[in-house]
Amino acid sequence: MNWDSVQQVVRIVLYSAGAYVLGDGVANGESFQALIGGVLNIGAFVWWYVWERKRD
Repeated sequence: MNWDSVQQVVRIVLYSAGAYVLGDGVANGESFQALIGGVLNIGAFVWWYVWERKRD
């Protein structure tokens, strides 16, 4: 397993854990849970974008 694979697995685990914790502990309504999911998706995209730019 190389560094790229490890980084991908860590990102997925953190993303999933964050979604569970924030969605379960903070959000009570469905729309608020969707908002949290959207924010986490944007964070995941930004992480991917910065990582790919560093590789070039």
